[in-house]
Amino acid sequence: MLIKLRDEEQPILSRPITDDEAAWIVSIGLLVGLSVLFVSGILMDNLGRKTTLIISYVPRLLFCFLAIFSTEYWMLLLGRAFAGMADLLSLSAVSTYTSEVANKEIRGSSGTMTQINSAIGMLIMFGVGPFVSYLTMNILMTCIAGAALTSKSIEVLTFLHGSEHLAHEEINGYSNRNIEEVVNKWELLKDRTIIKTILMVFMLSFGLQISGYNAVNYYLQTIFESANTTVSSEISSLIIGVIQLLACFCAFVLTNQFRRKPIICTSLVGIFIGMIGLGTFFTIMENGTDITGFLNYLPLISVAFVIFGYNAGIGSLIWMLVAELLYGPVRAYGMSLGILTTALTTFCITLFFPTLNTAIGASGTYWTFSAGCALVCVYIAVFVPETKDKTFAEIQTALGKRDSVAKDGAMKA
Repeated sequence: MLIKLRDEEQPILSRPITDDEAAWIVSIGLLVGLSVLFVSGILMDNLGRKTTLIISYVPRLLFCFLAIFSTEYWMLLLGRAFAGMADLLSLSAVSTYTSEVANKEIRGSSGTMTQINSAIGMLIMFGVGPFVSYLTMNILMTCIAGAALTSKSIEVLTFLHGSEHLAHEEINGYSNRNIEEVVNKWELLKDRTIIKTILMVFMLSFGLQISGYNAVNYYLQTIFESANTTVSSEISSLIIGVIQLLACFCAFVLTNQFRRKPIICTSLVGIFIGMIGLGTFFTIMENGTDITGFLNYLPLISVAFVIFGYNAGIGSLIWMLVAELLYGPVRAYGMSLGILTTALTTFCITLFFPTLNTAIGASGTYWTFSAGCALVCVYIAVFVPETKDKTFAEIQTALGKRDSVAKDGAMKA
């Protein structure tokens, strides 16, 4: 869409947008969405996950309206701001809800469904967007409100598991403690294990973005245009959209077969290889070497590694992992903190990505992202505990929490 908005011959708005304006269109939603995250934890705890998710579709509908009828830059910018609010609010609600209603055997695969749906949307955008008008593409946008939540835990779990017996087992696995007991969240923040977990959530959320995936994803067609190879940017983007969807389905299958940490670390290695490939290509191009033969396909192959690696691992599992690590009573607030961190980091990276390209060159930018991938991979391998097939109580014990307190945390999971 950015290429269409820059088109001087057939301007979508009253005038073509500049590079700086394009950067703000990409990043403004993340900045404005930060304000929503300050209240998302409160909304989830007081109104419930389902109501919070439904509320998130109010700004999404406003975005759809503005995307279709925008004639000025500020109108489109406002629409993107509403979209960011909707995305971040719904992400925090869906990730928290999924971790709580799925049993330990299928938590991972259930958590990948969000990324699969996102990949389907991206494939539609890549496959249809370059070949239709701006107005047609935005009319095709579909806003569907989903997910279901009720305060009656037994009814929800019976519906989801298909058996009241299994539902009672799930509840009993949480704790024998009275469900009505109120926990003082400020007192919980004095617990060293909870503080350690929150810091871990911060590092995971920050690390998710310094891999550089969103910089590549948001500027995908622009990257292919700047590479100036014989493969058209439209076809390259479509191929990447298909790869992204396939990667998400791979994540769905892999999470039932392998542990979380090996999957995520392997995915980061894939992103690392892709960033090295992009850095190498743009280094060669900056040195004035002719782009022939295999070099024409190196950007596409490198981006494919980045997209596949992210969606087959860390992108599909990170929020499920974060929800699993968090102690029950602070889960909603912890998820909000994690998404707040990743949104702020993404905002900075996407806003200053063009500036960074200018300052240190495209090659230097991708070398930097590759270093970020390596650091995050080492951190996860060394410091983050494995959560696959563990109850919330077992995860809390692995983090160092006393058994009695960990059982209380399972109750609130």
